[in-house]
Amino acid sequence: FRSVCSSHGFSTLEGAFAVVGSFPWVSAVTVGVDTVAQLRKIAEAYRGVREKMQCSAELSAFLDELRAIAEMIPENSIDPRFWS
Repeated sequence: FRSVCSSHGFSTLEGAFAVVGSFPWVSAVTVGVDTVAQLRKIAEAYRGVREKMQCSAELSAFLDELRAIAEMIPENSIDPRFWS
């Protein structure tokens, strides 16, 4: 995830916002913080990804690369129902 984010100019936090924001049924994201500094960092990342999302070609390339990687991950590794 980190290398894909980096290769597309996203921080990992921006990448997370981009992925969540790419789902049409997501209308809001709730985050938790322990400090004001964390809130500022999250707000900055959110603003950054909103700016980057204006370039739909770059966002599409980023999301396509992440989806291709996700498809290679075995379901039993990501679905908690299969964890023991």
